[in-house]
Amino acid sequence: MEAVPKNIVFVSSGLHVFGGLESVTVATTNMLVSNDYKVSIIVISNSTVSVFPLHPQIVIKNIDLTFGISQAGNLLSRKVEMIKDFSLLRNEVSLLQPDTVICNEYSFSIALALDRKRKYTLFSWEHAHFSPDKKNWFWSLLTKVAYKKLDGIICLNEDEKRLYQKYNNNVFCIPNFIQYKNTSISALKKINQILSVARLTEAKGIHTLLQVGKLILEKNEKWQWKIIGAGHLQNLILTFIDEHKLHGRLILESASTHHLWAEYEQSSIYVMTSLHERFGMVLLETLSCGTPCIAFDCETGPRHIIKNGENGMLIPLGNLENLREAISFMIQNEVERQRMSALAPESVAKFQVENIFPLWQKLLR
Repeated sequence: MEAVPKNIVFVSSGLHVFGGLESVTVATTNMLVSNDYKVSIIVISNSTVSVFPLHPQIVIKNIDLTFGISQAGNLLSRKVEMIKDFSLLRNEVSLLQPDTVICNEYSFSIALALDRKRKYTLFSWEHAHFSPDKKNWFWSLLTKVAYKKLDGIICLNEDEKRLYQKYNNNVFCIPNFIQYKNTSISALKKINQILSVARLTEAKGIHTLLQVGKLILEKNEKWQWKIIGAGHLQNLILTFIDEHKLHGRLILESASTHHLWAEYEQSSIYVMTSLHERFGMVLLETLSCGTPCIAFDCETGPRHIIKNGENGMLIPLGNLENLREAISFMIQNEVERQRMSALAPESVAKFQVENIFPLWQKLLR
């Protein structure tokens, strides 16, 4: 039988916040440890805290680095900082004597790919959508040079795979996965709640959400819209609620737990207003709970999860009127909503862990 590399090191930007990247990193490392791999995580942060439950056998180490990507200092001092941090990361990785290293940020991948003494297999694991991942000319040049030296690039969908093939011939598609199966899903959801879970930033289309949310709530007095998330637009949302007297109907909450299954189950419609998404873990999770989804058909993730008219609706990117119409249609057409609710869990069955683990197994061989 073909031997598999047993010592895997992940280099991650942090595990201390409730986010999709953090959730997926923990879920994937837990899965590998549960299948007899030895796994370590190097966290590029000043914290080793994980808000998601980590398998006790996972070794977690932290090293606080910036790679000169900051506004501090000047051009020369930032490049000196970059070279120093490249060396520190390489030393930290070498101490763990890995067979395979997987990095989830371009700066980590570049630092290790340009190491001439590297003796392990190296993959970048791309969670950011290709186009919005804008870098300055210097980091763009380093990316083009370094990514050719990687042993492979891991992407989350086939669209991203095609985009990253300009950097490396070995590009692999491994979607994220879910481990939650609700066997008691009912297609009789009559809960008058719309749900959105997102970082409260411009990229998540929060301004659009507020504009459309106001119109929807004004026309549908028995419905409420709950937003769960944190970010720098929090005060904007709270002010909007005050100004338009939407207290108790447009609700903002922060995530207080590492899973939101109860919230998904207590909602009838999920709405995503992101301007770009490479995958959208929250779409998998909410569909598995029988909640149909409405999202912009942004690059590049939602279309790989939402089947228009089957388990939800895809809206042309940025079209507020179409978004409003889709939500109104879902509210007013209960039979259609229940039909999509019944189809939703089965529509994401292919993303269950038992179907995704073999892809990781094949890659690591």
